[in-house]
Amino acid sequence: MTVSGQKKAKKNRPWILLEIFSVIGVMGGVYLLGLITSRSEIGLLSIAAGWFLIWILVRKQKKNWGEFGLAKPDNWPKTILTVIIWLVFFQVSIGWILKPWIIRLTGRPLDISEFEILQGNFNALLRGLAVVWTIAAFGEEMVFRGYFLNRIIDLFRSSKIGICFAVLGSSLIFGMGHIYQGVSGLILASIAGVIYSLAFLSSGKNLWVPILVHGLYDTWAFLVLYLGIESKINPFIF
Repeated sequence: MTVSGQKKAKKNRPWILLEIFSVIGVMGGVYLLGLITSRSEIGLLSIAAGWFLIWILVRKQKKNWGEFGLAKPDNWPKTILTVIIWLVFFQVSIGWILKPWIIRLTGRPLDISEFEILQGNFNALLRGLAVVWTIAAFGEEMVFRGYFLNRIIDLFRSSKIGICFAVLGSSLIFGMGHIYQGVSGLILASIAGVIYSLAFLSSGKNLWVPILVHGLYDTWAFLVLYLGIESKINPFIF
């Protein structure tokens, strides 16, 4: 980076911080309202509120979501293969290895009681899948990986330490949004955020990879709950 570029980047850092904390403030306020009123639909609106504010910021800066990773992939077959690999890794690492260990460590099982309505209820399943692919897969990945991860990296001018901090910071914010699943859910969701971030970065910042991994995994988990076999598989919803 040139000297002038470094000066410009340094000058922009306060504005990037203001952006990040503004989005966190808006999302946190809406999410807290959902917790206080015990209305999960209000909590879901925190993602929509954050996305809307980010959309305004992106427009103001004359950018587009393609610059944050949502551009059309150059090679769809390669993208799909990458998604399959990360999907398998996600299940093995979290579902089979980390999840039982975290639950033993905290002594608290995942609280997925909010999703009990899915069991045998086809209409609830359809509504749930609509939320999965809009709010969770597209919404959360655009907000947490597309926006937060990229902007924190910008804050540290793409340094290796900055990238590590961006992965951990954006994943912790993501994990906090799953506090309704208890302390085990918060920890596992944060780890899930790290995996989604690594999938995003390792694919050349192809946001379609974490979007599809996220959406396909949650779809599988919802189908397990709908079929009533969660006691055998014990899924988690991230």
